[in-house]
Amino acid sequence: ATLLSALQHADPRRFEDTLAAWIIAGEHSELWPQAARSVAQSADEETGSKFADFAAGLAEPMTRAFLLATLARGGDPEAGELLVELVSEEDPQLRGTGLSALEFSGLFEPAIPVLRGDGVAALRAMAVSLLALHTEDPATREALRDALQDSDDAVRQAALAALLSSADAGAVDFAVDALTGPQRELQLAIRSIAGSWEANPGLDARVLSTLEALLDDASVRPLRDRAALYQSIGQVPGEASARVLLDAAASEPGDHQGMSAHRWLTIQASNTGPLGRAVLAEHWRVETDLERRLDLLWAATTSDDELTAALLREVLQGERAAPHERLFAAERLAQNGPAAEVAPLIKRATLRESDPVFRPALNCLLWRWYGRG
Repeated sequence: ATLLSALQHADPRRFEDTLAAWIIAGEHSELWPQAARSVAQSADEETGSKFADFAAGLAEPMTRAFLLATLARGGDPEAGELLVELVSEEDPQLRGTGLSALEFSGLFEPAIPVLRGDGVAALRAMAVSLLALHTEDPATREALRDALQDSDDAVRQAALAALLSSADAGAVDFAVDALTGPQRELQLAIRSIAGSWEANPGLDARVLSTLEALLDDASVRPLRDRAALYQSIGQVPGEASARVLLDAAASEPGDHQGMSAHRWLTIQASNTGPLGRAVLAEHWRVETDLERRLDLLWAATTSDDELTAALLREVLQGERAAPHERLFAAERLAQNGPAAEVAPLIKRATLRESDPVFRPALNCLLWRWYGRG
């Protein structure tokens, strides 16, 4: 399979000729389906002519489907009709093969009746994935809206995500309303919204406001009953959601999932993106409790980006950090690199360190990563 992919990338035209020769000679039939899919992915108007004489008569359904898709994209109406027939087959596996091939055919309308009426949820979800690429079509958009009432969660989530990605105002209202439903609906809505924030300006504020109201209503309940709400807030990017979570972390008592409530909530805040992690760094700079500072530091440096690198350097080189924080920062910097920049920083920090426990620890870290103390 790896060689097959390499051949296709090295010389697509020769690869098409090779596949056609294999099929005519009946050779390497175990490779035909993957090869045909690769051809369909990169086909242009010239490709179809190589397979026109035999594609429709092939017995192997996946190879046949992808070659028909190649012909259909080249403008062959008969190939398109045969592909539509495959999508309507009684055998669900054949219908799935047809749906997979539709993506490369230039056709998408045949997926609409699948979404509206196929009895197999997995095939309806496949239909959504294809139709999500064509939300500018009114019939497609209407079918996706109807799918918001589908009996299968995966289908509903995929349809909602597709509509949200296309900035459908009705889908935005639907998603916000779903947040106030049962926990299953709330989680489905949050998963669907992920990745659609930029396409829907103002959605983050609406979602955060709704979730905060739900938290207020549940304020007397234990943390375990409100955890899903806090996790959902962590999925809302930006400073505002991070501040909500850090306010809760400052006052929430007890433990959750084997750690302090403070640590668990700072972890949720780290999910709010770069702006939220900047708020975590800001809180680290004013927090006085050493254990909570380490919670904040860990959560603020969960991504390997410039924000993380700058904070870790600040911790390692500054005077405010405690020895255990400097050791933590050194370890993270060593992991992220680059070694040419990080090793001298850690070396200088080690020479400045006077703590009888943490100076040897920093020396050990230097030996482990760079082979010298």
